[in-house]
Amino acid sequence: MEEHQQARSDFEKDLYKLLSNAVYGNTIQQLRKHMHVKLISDPKEVKRDIRKPTRQSFQIVNEDLIMVHLGKQKIQMSICRNGDYGHCQDSGV
Repeated sequence: MEEHQQARSDFEKDLYKLLSNAVYGNTIQQLRKHMHVKLISDPKEVKRDIRKPTRQSFQIVNEDLIMVHLGKQKIQMSICRNGDYGHCQDSGV
């Protein structure tokens, strides 16, 4: 925050504003809602992926293409202490 106030040029002001917005955006991300989307044309691979316990849904795009939505098996969360985002620790959930 102090860097933004002490910036000399418009470029520096915009840079520090974007950096603070990026940090804020990363802190409010909902990693549990992220999913993998696969477009599959091989019937054997479609059967294998549809049977996975992480499958959330699937959709037939056309005769030869299936879209499968898979949830994540492991979620990697970052823990930042005391607002020091340069030294984050990873925590597997």
